[in-house]
Amino acid sequence: KAAIDHFKLGIEDTPIGQWIWYPYWKKGIARNVKMRTKPPVEKSFRRWRGGESLLFNEDALDEGHPELIITEGESDCIALWSRGIRNVIGVTVGARGIKPEWIDKLDKFPKLYFAYDTDSTGIAGANKFASRLGIERCMRINLPNGCKDVNEFFATGHSLDEWNKLISSAERLDVES
Repeated sequence: KAAIDHFKLGIEDTPIGQWIWYPYWKKGIARNVKMRTKPPVEKSFRRWRGGESLLFNEDALDEGHPELIITEGESDCIALWSRGIRNVIGVTVGARGIKPEWIDKLDKFPKLYFAYDTDSTGIAGANKFASRLGIERCMRINLPNGCKDVNEFFATGHSLDEWNKLISSAERLDVES
């Protein structure tokens, strides 16, 4: 409930099923909304036309955290935030998407942890983003075998203590060239 209230998440009923609303807030103003179909409806996305492509939970960038966790999407960001981890943001344009303005916004963080999905798209996306940010300060959080993403990690019974162990054992990303 706290995450629903904090992020002002919503549900829209439509003739084809329900859509989850993920608003993108910047200094208290909704700058965009990403909508995703709710299972069992086939996965589909849509966004506000002309809205900004912010980082999800972008206001966390101004909270004075020395380190930052970057997730592949909104729901993984929410999963961490719901467990008391506030230094977390989510990318909003897909695993391989990077907006140039994000690079400057993340410049002030000496250490960045990537918690992207464990599939080939997530690995490639994290590597691409890290190479733009400077790989010397980027670490990969290695989820245990069988966990596709942060949500699945917690949904399969893993604890916050186990998450913290993953953070402490994070490894540098292996980026080509």
